[in-house]
Amino acid sequence: TYLLAQSQDWLGRPDHAQETLRDRLAKQPNDPRAAALLDDLRFRERQDTRFFWTQSHQSDKLVIDTLAVEHNVRFGDGRTTIGPRYIFQNYDPSPRQGGRILVNRPGVYARHRFNDRVEWTGQAFVDLIRPESVPFAPARDHAIFTYDTWLTLWPHDKVRVYAGSNRTTFDNAKSLQR
Repeated sequence: TYLLAQSQDWLGRPDHAQETLRDRLAKQPNDPRAAALLDDLRFRERQDTRFFWTQSHQSDKLVIDTLAVEHNVRFGDGRTTIGPRYIFQNYDPSPRQGGRILVNRPGVYARHRFNDRVEWTGQAFVDLIRPESVPFAPARDHAIFTYDTWLTLWPHDKVRVYAGSNRTTFDNAKSLQR
């Protein structure tokens, strides 16, 4: 029963895993593995906030600093997750490529597992792009709607199919200045 619940969780169905574990603990209340896994599943249902920072050095001397924060709220025994996102990016090219570019990306994330065979995930942002190409000149801001969404289908245990769509800005200075 413990392995069944663990497999259900790994397959993205923590709701089924919790039901299996509750049934197990009703019959054998002293099962420490079942109790620990149920506690873990309940813990993962809590809201969480994450911060992260990365720095990327490109071959053309472009340095990209990214600072991000995300918050997740889960519903439906872990089958649904929604939350706000914010990403700040600083594109710092070499001096001959022009000035740096600042990108603020407020957005939202959502995921829902409909059943054993279908899950949808999506995120949308407004990329607020500010090139600082000429010192002391007014910067030209522009906004671009970006998104990434996909549908995952599991027609069989050995087959997983993804269908998705996205719109992104590129991670180079020239494309962001346009």
